[in-house]
Amino acid sequence: MELVIPVMSLQDARAAVDGGVRLISVKNLHEGSMGANLPYTIRTIRKKIPRRIRLGATVGNFPGYMTCTAAQAALGAAVSGAKDHVTVGLYKVPSYREAAKIVKAVSETIKKFDKRIGVAVCSFADYKEIGSISPKETLDILVDSQADIAVIDVADKNGKHLFDYMSIEELKSFVEGAHSHGLWTLFLGSLGKNDVPALLQTGVDIMGARSTVCREEKWYYEVEKEKVKELVKTIEDVEGKSWIERWKERREKRKRRLRGKTGGPQHMI
Repeated sequence: MELVIPVMSLQDARAAVDGGVRLISVKNLHEGSMGANLPYTIRTIRKKIPRRIRLGATVGNFPGYMTCTAAQAALGAAVSGAKDHVTVGLYKVPSYREAAKIVKAVSETIKKFDKRIGVAVCSFADYKEIGSISPKETLDILVDSQADIAVIDVADKNGKHLFDYMSIEELKSFVEGAHSHGLWTLFLGSLGKNDVPALLQTGVDIMGARSTVCREEKWYYEVEKEKVKELVKTIEDVEGKSWIERWKERREKRKRRLRGKTGGPQHMI
């Protein structure tokens, strides 16, 4: 299982890299769980961190009537330096049809620009509370799209946790469904080191963590290097494998899952 750290500044990014992660995602959580950051921030982080670090970005939470805005935002993030992946959130999207339009627009836009960039689509475990499409319905849409990564997060971060809404069995079923169609999976939602064993049971490819690696465990404070190191070590200890062993396994998985219709995220996993 890989670890991605959402960062909101160059300071965050440097702390995450120094802590041992190899995948970061630029966000602005003040604008929501998939909130977009400034193009300048993405570009600056890309220039200032080592090239070996894979960099992606979230581009916002979009309701169904902002299809073209979502596509343009995704392209802006890619042009700014998010060459590993771009992530769009399906927030308060009431219908399957509207969600499919967003996924299609974003995927086609990014793949025409650079097919190596991964397209990630986020649905929410608390979809009923926000009146949006469910993770299962979203997965059905992704199967017939050019997207690469199926993401689940929690929209309401006020003390809520991914496992408050979905069980290990439900998440495992989601992962199996995604993997059977060549998709990668990413779970977020107030996750920390105590969740690593449960996440490994689900088979998820990537774990996202923010608040647990921040000062005072508050997402709006800065990322701390030592907390990142601790989480990285926890994953390695629970898996019982070094990062190079896990990297080799992920390469083999990517070769087996890569679909013919898209180049996929070449370095995402």
